[in-house]
Amino acid sequence: MKYYTYTTKNRLDYFYKQKMQEKIREKGVERVLIKEITQELADYCGVTFWAIEMIRRHTNQPSLALALKIAEYFGVKVEDIFEIVEQDVLKEEIEKNKRKYRKRKVKLTLNESDNLIK
Repeated sequence: MKYYTYTTKNRLDYFYKQKMQEKIREKGVERVLIKEITQELADYCGVTFWAIEMIRRHTNQPSLALALKIAEYFGVKVEDIFEIVEQDVLKEEIEKNKRKYRKRKVKLTLNESDNLIK
């Protein structure tokens, strides 16, 4: 039997910005803090502030029930906020970005040495 490992990507920051703009219009204030939205969302979902914050920062994944509550709070489908990414695809992305960075680093080093020779 083959097991698939996966992680989730989320678009919570996008929905946070929308909710912040909505609150600004409602209250007529200049700005709304992310902490306020996070606390309101945590209270709505029945979890702690830090549980939501860890999900927002991509360091934790929500349970199915929590993902459904978060989507309900923003008035959208779960798929609009969370996307499942297979671990292998994620590893490939990370490796590709590492290779790009290494190439850039080598190019920078070569360019710096060219400047020294001139």
